[in-house]
Amino acid sequence: MVGSGGSLDLRLAQVAVGGRSFATANAFTRNVVVWDVRTRRICHDIQEIFKNLTYDDRVEGEGTVALSADGSRLAFCRPRRTFWKEDEGAVVQEIGSGSHAEYRTGIQWANGLAFSPNGAALAVVGARPDQTVTTIVDLNDPADDPEPVVLPTDERVDRINLRPVWCGTEPRVPIVDRNRVTVWNLATATAILSVDVPGSRSAATLTPDGRTLVIASPDDGVHAHPLP
Repeated sequence: MVGSGGSLDLRLAQVAVGGRSFATANAFTRNVVVWDVRTRRICHDIQEIFKNLTYDDRVEGEGTVALSADGSRLAFCRPRRTFWKEDEGAVVQEIGSGSHAEYRTGIQWANGLAFSPNGAALAVVGARPDQTVTTIVDLNDPADDPEPVVLPTDERVDRINLRPVWCGTEPRVPIVDRNRVTVWNLATATAILSVDVPGSRSAATLTPDGRTLVIASPDDGVHAHPLP
């Protein structure tokens, strides 16, 4: 696939699926594009949308990306505009629209985003110095200066791609932590399930309904674990 979002090499990109679309965010080009699955064409390109803005007003994408369940809304992380001002945050757009809204998250590097099923909230998980942190952004009534909640992981998640999933009103995310995979409730910062794995070369994901943890490793194959 050819596109300005860096999709010539999807290994460099974060990918999200929603409705009949999928989005890619590339940390190198700092562009985010949304593709129509049926036509295989780009239907939303933030570099094209914001190309006439001044340098200080630029809107770029970095790191993770999310689409709402129906594919109508896009969320992505915007890096700091300057090194001395902590103004990084999440950007939300309606697909096909040139307008956007920005939300503070209090998280310096976001590793994962996920819209709630009704699209009214955004779960964010990421890292700040020496900590793994998370916050839930109310898109209708956002906090001016949010304070993320600390997840008590053994190691800080640092530039690791995470994929939060909402299970009803509860956002969840699996994190591989040394020789263990833990599924966290991001709303309460509590562990739902912890599973030992043979080694650090393991990958973990949740099914779209958030009720099953799937773990794969070259040493132990693929295993599914139901969640409460």
